[in-house]
Amino acid sequence: MKVFDRFNISSISYLLLFWTFWFLTFTVRTILAPIAPLLEDEFGVSHTACGALFAFISAGNGLALFLMGIFSNAIGHKRSIVLSFISNGLFLILLSQNTVFFLFYPLLFVLGFTAGTYLPSSLALITKVYSEKLWGKVIPIHDSAASASIFLAPFIAYYLLKYTSWRGVFLIVGLSFVVITLIFYQITRDVEEIRVERGDTKRIFFEIVKNRTLWIISLVLVFSAGGNMGLYYILPLYLSKELLLDISFTQKVLGFSRLGAFIFVFFIGFVLDFFELRKFLFLLLFTSGILTFFIPFSEKDHMVYVLFSQATIISAMFPLSFVLSSRIIPLEKRAFAMGFIVSVASAVGIGLIPYILGIFGDNLSFALGIKILGILVTVTSFVVLKIKE
Repeated sequence: MKVFDRFNISSISYLLLFWTFWFLTFTVRTILAPIAPLLEDEFGVSHTACGALFAFISAGNGLALFLMGIFSNAIGHKRSIVLSFISNGLFLILLSQNTVFFLFYPLLFVLGFTAGTYLPSSLALITKVYSEKLWGKVIPIHDSAASASIFLAPFIAYYLLKYTSWRGVFLIVGLSFVVITLIFYQITRDVEEIRVERGDTKRIFFEIVKNRTLWIISLVLVFSAGGNMGLYYILPLYLSKELLLDISFTQKVLGFSRLGAFIFVFFIGFVLDFFELRKFLFLLLFTSGILTFFIPFSEKDHMVYVLFSQATIISAMFPLSFVLSSRIIPLEKRAFAMGFIVSVASAVGIGLIPYILGIFGDNLSFALGIKILGILVTVTSFVVLKIKE
């Protein structure tokens, strides 16, 4: 397959399909947030126990991102994605049949692992089939699927729950993976498989682990993820349990607050050429931290605007960090690097931070936990200036 060096019908269609794959894969995690209050009520568990669900799915996701950055190079990136899709469907169907709350933990851990195998391989394939001059546009557009999933998941859940239970939601999403597995296989038949010789795997692994810049990017993404998905996971509990807002209102607020994130990430690639990347990342994260801090101070009528602004700005951190990492790391090491930085961010920012916020919710208040998170995000923004291209 030839490398795309400009946008045309073929290159846009190909990108749209990958966008759909990433949307559905990311929905494996985002669909859990709007139904978490229902699980908490049905099984009669605490905020901490419910918050731990996100810790387990994120821990599995982080472990997969780290390991599959290694093994996907050996087995091939296309095979890794097919394996991810099939496994996602299987474990979502198993989740839909679960009747014991404790079993959610291992099932979600494995589901997080299978979902996590997609991103490193997809980014390697995308940067292979598109020329470098298009990365600043293609990668943010592809990653806008994550923001779209965050935005649409509450509405998807709200709509499906009118006709089925949370079990039916898991089942429908699981069956969707059967369909996209066939689609992915068809569209990538002409794409040459990306593999690395087994003898080079160990050498590349240690080169990546010793790369100081990637550690800095990982730290930045930990708090970017915490202020984005980590906060997103816990917001339904904060709004419905601590502020006592109606759950349908909570789902709508959660969804509308992410609309700006989808639009912003989609178009940011087209304005990126006018900014110095590091300074742009610093400004985005600093502003996000301030807005995160002020969420608990917002009145009900104004909270949606604060959530909208915060989610919009912080959503750009991941795709822009991917662009920066792609410029630094050559193709044969790219899946390792992407898996490494996202695994750290996922395990800590998306896994541990919601769990800690759940502890705050049980023992102090969600509001205090969110304020502290805002301070940490703001302070971390200064680390961005240490990144070297």
